[in-house]
Amino acid sequence: MDEPRVFIWSGGQPRDPGSSPDAVDHLLALPPPAPLRRSDHIAYRWGDSTFDIHAAACSVRTTAWGTGHMTWLHCKATTAGAIAADATARLMTVLIPAHYVTRIEPGLRFRTARYVRSGDVGVFPPNRPVPADGLPLAEIERIMAELLSPELN
Repeated sequence: MDEPRVFIWSGGQPRDPGSSPDAVDHLLALPPPAPLRRSDHIAYRWGDSTFDIHAAACSVRTTAWGTGHMTWLHCKATTAGAIAADATARLMTVLIPAHYVTRIEPGLRFRTARYVRSGDVGVFPPNRPVPADGLPLAEIERIMAELLSPELN
């Protein structure tokens, strides 16, 4: 198996050297996000791009980022458009700046057909404006606590 890598999302643009720190390997050492029995349906914005995903595992994490800290939604997820009934969806581990999240709600029920371990992490760097309708961190944490409740899991 290849060594795990961190992939910094650039939106298809060349990487701006000042947009993310060079030292990001510590992101590979995070524990896995909390597994869910029902997906989290999450919407977030990164600049002008809007994303709609379903996460099979999700946690709130705070890590070092550059000279400060960043709070992330740490998910094992796939895009909502990649999901089809009775089909297998490939999941990717991603870190989304929590302040980019605009919605979290209960999503689809799923079952794990097979587990393929990948240490790769996709990172949406916190280098875009915060959306006006972004959820406050306290609200994200409250919703996450509800979605991890025994009634849904």
